[in-house]
Amino acid sequence: MQNSDLASMQAIADRLDQPREPRQIKDIYSDAIVKCPIDKGKDEMLEWAMAMAAVSSGLCESASDMIARVLARDETVIAFASEPINVQADRWLARQINTSIKEDTEAGKLFHKEARQDAVLCRSGVRLLDKVYKTVTKSNPLKLDMAEQKMATTIYFSGGMSLDQTKLAAALFKSDYTRSSDRVVRKMILRFLRPCSGNSRRCCSSRNRWS
Repeated sequence: MQNSDLASMQAIADRLDQPREPRQIKDIYSDAIVKCPIDKGKDEMLEWAMAMAAVSSGLCESASDMIARVLARDETVIAFASEPINVQADRWLARQINTSIKEDTEAGKLFHKEARQDAVLCRSGVRLLDKVYKTVTKSNPLKLDMAEQKMATTIYFSGGMSLDQTKLAAALFKSDYTRSSDRVVRKMILRFLRPCSGNSRRCCSSRNRWS
């Protein structure tokens, strides 16, 4: 074999040994991105996140896995996303989340303002998703008052309901319940209890503790 052939083969081997640039991941098509319900409750957020995971799985399986880990409250997800092989997927996920959170609500505007002030947060999909999760699950006095009013005025079940209607009513009750405080639920229970006659000190004291 001639020296020129050996040199050519060596050049090819050297090129193969060089680290390749990671393949660019296509962003989710704008019409396929579901708007993040940053101003809603936990149930709506979970539906949005699951939809995001489903769409992401066809483009970036690692990002889809990260979404599942965040929703499962996996404490290792930050370390997982920081691994060199997953960094690109984490940044890709960050772009999709930032795109899905619109600034047409006060909650959306505040989210983006806070994210832009943190260089690490705004480039990390798992950190942004964790922030979304904490935003919709934290206590909000105004939301709790609205939840109490809704639960107090909504008739969830009635006689003659079909099985499907009962299931839908149960799902609605569960959704409203998750947005409410224990105090709201206790008040609802008291509405259906028989009035206390006042003769029982134990009964009255129990009602006072629950009200």
